[in-house]
Amino acid sequence: MKAAWRFGLWMLCLAGPLAAVPAFAEEVVLEEVEIKGVDSKGFMEGKSSQPRTESTMTKDAIQLLGGPAQTSVYQTIRMLPSVAVETADPYGLNTRTPFNLRVRGQPGKGTAMTIEGVPVWAQESPGPRPDMLDLENISRVTLYRGAVPPDKGLGAMNIAGNIDLGVLRPADEFGVEVRNGFGAYGFMRNYARVDSGRLSTGTKLYASYSYTTADKWRGEGGAPSDRHHVSFGASQDFGRFVKADLFFDYNEARQHAFRPLTFAQVQDGNAARNLDYNAGIRNNAAQDTSYYDFNRDTITNYNLFSLITVTPASDHVITIKPYYFRESAPRLAGVGGFLGAPAVRERRSMFDRFGGVLEYTTHLLETEIKAGYWYEQFDLPISEKYFRLQNGQLQFAQWLLAKKEGNGVINSPYVKLSKDIDALHIEAGFRYFNMYEPSVTGFNNAGIPDVSYDEALASSAARDPASSYRSQTYEAWLPHFSLSYAVSKTLTPYLAYGKNYAQPHGFPEFQQIFANNRAAFNAAGLTVQTLVDRVKLATSHNVDLGVRYNTERVYLVPILFYTQYENLLVGVFDPVLNTNVRTSAADARAYGGEIEFGAKPLDALSLFGSLLYGKSEMASDTTAASGAVVATKGNDTPDFPKFMMKAGLSYRLHGLEISPMVRYVSARYGNVDNTEKVAPYTVVDLFLTYTDPKLFRQLLGVKDGFIGLQLLNLFDKKYVGVINAFEDRLGGGAAYFPGAPFTVAGSIGLKF
Repeated sequence: MKAAWRFGLWMLCLAGPLAAVPAFAEEVVLEEVEIKGVDSKGFMEGKSSQPRTESTMTKDAIQLLGGPAQTSVYQTIRMLPSVAVETADPYGLNTRTPFNLRVRGQPGKGTAMTIEGVPVWAQESPGPRPDMLDLENISRVTLYRGAVPPDKGLGAMNIAGNIDLGVLRPADEFGVEVRNGFGAYGFMRNYARVDSGRLSTGTKLYASYSYTTADKWRGEGGAPSDRHHVSFGASQDFGRFVKADLFFDYNEARQHAFRPLTFAQVQDGNAARNLDYNAGIRNNAAQDTSYYDFNRDTITNYNLFSLITVTPASDHVITIKPYYFRESAPRLAGVGGFLGAPAVRERRSMFDRFGGVLEYTTHLLETEIKAGYWYEQFDLPISEKYFRLQNGQLQFAQWLLAKKEGNGVINSPYVKLSKDIDALHIEAGFRYFNMYEPSVTGFNNAGIPDVSYDEALASSAARDPASSYRSQTYEAWLPHFSLSYAVSKTLTPYLAYGKNYAQPHGFPEFQQIFANNRAAFNAAGLTVQTLVDRVKLATSHNVDLGVRYNTERVYLVPILFYTQYENLLVGVFDPVLNTNVRTSAADARAYGGEIEFGAKPLDALSLFGSLLYGKSEMASDTTAASGAVVATKGNDTPDFPKFMMKAGLSYRLHGLEISPMVRYVSARYGNVDNTEKVAPYTVVDLFLTYTDPKLFRQLLGVKDGFIGLQLLNLFDKKYVGVINAFEDRLGGGAAYFPGAPFTVAGSIGLKF
């Protein structure tokens, strides 16, 4: 059955570009890309009738904010209100180190990432891959904050909103684009894309390749040392009624981690910039777990999806979106202790996902009706080997083996109704989310030899009931209601309510915690099943009240928001088990105000910016796995500043575009205990871009081009950037990473 499913999926995906039929000349426009009431204010798309909080970055904004590397989706939204984005390296390349994204106080793992409405990732761990695409191939980036509509935010969780990407489709005319980037710390990027133009069959194709590399700015290793990316796209019209697109991305990145630092270590900004993993072997097991080459990984992704639009009549649209995703991610990490001694962990995961999204849109009684269904099967086997260190060499110690008994399954139908009554626009609907997680078998790992994962499973290892757990099913009904009213052509208030969700997680780490603390678990009468039973599906109730002021030159959106979170997955230091354990036993809330601003006062000048004043706090105490109650009520959630201000402008002067950017982030706590307070900071970046088509056209065959210079952290501010401050750090403190120093990079691009 599984093979037949995949065969059918591949045949459906490949049908688009392989068929050669006459095509109509009109451009493919997908139904789910909303263009009603949208205009551009430079880097921001102005919205009008959309009854929700959403922000769309234009292609110009993606090119600028994506930086010289053009690999980080998160960096493109860093100027939006209530969005905190920090990276461990200046280019946003290193994802081996925790990649910091928070939206209204919630970690970035809670943000659903979709591309043309297709879920890019549907498991909480390790979360969405913000670096698995080349931004040159992305046409738009939209962030939905607060209440996510029923037809958006497909993924493991959308409790922190939804990032939806649009693909830059194959061009109508033949063309070649090349870009080169270079900069400090060994940074280099080469990118090339070829568009076929519309062929005689009506088919349009594009193919691109990029190579990116950089050194870590502190310590040894690459961030990444090598990143290869291949992308392919095809568009085809099958007569008047059927249109199809096929997209494929392959991404491979090798990288080394930055060393996490303690709160005490980052108090001295100068010293923190020199602390990292050891450059060489010291023949000391406790120190050699911190050797840089024992803290690295290679991540390989394959992402294939198709968009098939069938329009049997003008009022009936059927959209089919099949997809297949695979990831291989072998990873080495030094751990301070495993079964009482220093060790190096080798974790291997092979993640397979396949499924599809089916939508039907029609009109009845002057009401647009959209009904959809998202289905996915996923397989995420994770195996761990542990090695001891002898004279700097890795010596196999033990497996930590677990076997998932079958595939996980997601079923999620949804309905959305949209209606206009004069100046009033109303949307209402719901989504039902159901996720089945298969049972997991644990083993008595002693005696399993150093063989492959499949061979280890086939060995005569005895099953261990205490480290096994039963299958789980998580479900939620997610209602949504929103409305907007056009008071005038320029003024539109809106109100939105919606319920979001977050898939529970913690199970792989439960195995490790249990193995390391088995005696304490046995004494307390606890097993891995006990921990799993305490984990629930987290949900949030979101209310947004906003007003859009949108003129030909100005776009201004003040917003008030309130969110109540239930069953958040947090980690507490359990005094009975003497360790941190995650559990769904805490509630939280976030509230405040945002302002989003965009303007084009002159044809040569664009302004944009945002403000946040808000609070995110724990609304309850937390009950640990053993039943002990830990005081958390009233504490600020980690890594959420009460105030953020961001602003930028772009001014064109005789072909030179000058774009300074400033970000101010107020003080924040690094842990939910609120004992580690991180100082506020201000960072300024400057982007200079020269574009003059007349000049570049003097080069043989060149149609257009640009030359860019990027000055990042212009004033070399010493500050704490990434904080691994997710709520599971309670009792153990957070991990801190200093922000990258002043960095200079350049780029050049040509279109033929």
